[in-house]
Amino acid sequence: MSNICFSVTKDCVNSDSYGEICVGCGCCSKDNNIRYPARLKMYEEHLQEDLNFDRWMKGCIRLQKKNQELNITYNKRRVAIYKRLVASLATVKGEK
Repeated sequence: MSNICFSVTKDCVNSDSYGEICVGCGCCSKDNNIRYPARLKMYEEHLQEDLNFDRWMKGCIRLQKKNQELNITYNKRRVAIYKRLVASLATVKGEK
């Protein structure tokens, strides 16, 4: 059995790829019907990770809390954007 790794696209938005290896999430798909739900799922997962974060490092807690707040704000905004985009896809298809 062999593994084939694909490099990420230049505009990869999924931090799980670490900018190196495609994780096959669909976030860079050219098809909005795949891309928007994939990005919504990814940002929801990142938001949940930020909300559940509890690995505080002594001496860095203030910086970590600031970064956590910024990440939560960013991911909440992205989730809201992609929820609207996914809903618009459903409207185009005639669904509700």
